[in-house]
Amino acid sequence: MKLVYKNKEIEVTQTHNKEIMKYKFPKLRYAIILYDCNSYSSVGSKQRVDIVLVDDKFNIVKIRYAMHENTIQTDTRASHTIILPLDTFENLEIGTEFSLKY
Repeated sequence: MKLVYKNKEIEVTQTHNKEIMKYKFPKLRYAIILYDCNSYSSVGSKQRVDIVLVDDKFNIVKIRYAMHENTIQTDTRASHTIILPLDTFENLEIGTEFSLKY
């Protein structure tokens, strides 16, 4: 499955495990969708990532580029969190949407 934004795509995996980034990844090379999650904590994270909070329709409600360790992002409008490798998508805009390609 792929996550698509303005004709650019990246491999994506999905989970409900909100502790996923505490595991040691050598380097994140794909997107992760955390379902039913309107916040993200990088406490214990081993690398910087881009974080996008989206609603049920995958409309972007909040963006945090290069989120460093020991930081928390939250937004009550969000339903899901998308974790991206650094600089995956340029010029993300609040109000635009991601799509999934199967």
